[in-house]
Amino acid sequence: RCLVDSGVAWSRFAAKPLSGLVTAAVLLSLTELYFCVQSFAANSLLQCLNAPGDGDSAQLGLRFWLCFQMAFATLNLCFVPRLQGKVWERLQQSRDAEGPRPSAGFDLEEAQTSCQHVFLYDFDVCFYCVALVVSVLWGSTGSALVRRGRLCPQGAYLAYALWLGLAFALVAFLFCLSWVGCTPCTVAAASNADGTAEEEPATLGGGGGGGEGFRGDPSAARQEGFGLVGQP
Repeated sequence: RCLVDSGVAWSRFAAKPLSGLVTAAVLLSLTELYFCVQSFAANSLLQCLNAPGDGDSAQLGLRFWLCFQMAFATLNLCFVPRLQGKVWERLQQSRDAEGPRPSAGFDLEEAQTSCQHVFLYDFDVCFYCVALVVSVLWGSTGSALVRRGRLCPQGAYLAYALWLGLAFALVAFLFCLSWVGCTPCTVAAASNADGTAEEEPATLGGGGGGGEGFRGDPSAARQEGFGLVGQP
């Protein structure tokens, strides 16, 4: 029973847009926080980074850099689920404004339109996008510390903390490109996610079985040449 309930909960989560980004944010940010904390606790690493005559400047610089890395990782961990909630709420509002619909799912075009509206007109999301760019710039400033820490015990923690932060920024950019500025990418994602695309309209995240998902328009997909064949 527990496994069935977990599967249903996961299906409902995966049926929402940006579910992959939320999953990446949780996995990458939690792992980044772990390595940041390990770097803080590694006294041998802090002592190794101190060059003769530097005093405690290297330790202070490392702690300062790690504090901001953890702050950006925490921001990603907390805000990305909120971002998904904003897009989902926009989808629900759009559906309510259109009145009753024969299908419980959402068109891919409608989902992408909601993502575009949230990314372009929501102040919190615009602020987060700026913070994400700043996090990339800040992370790059720690490259000197990473190079100095390569020969130190537990110096790999710094490298992991740096590259995990940059990796999430890249993932976020690709999701933004897919859902906001690339219609073919979104339709192709739906085609790959649906194992029965040859028999029924494309559904992202398991829209069948009474759940709410994303239902594509087969006729429009055929016109675009994406190979989604469905019953009219």
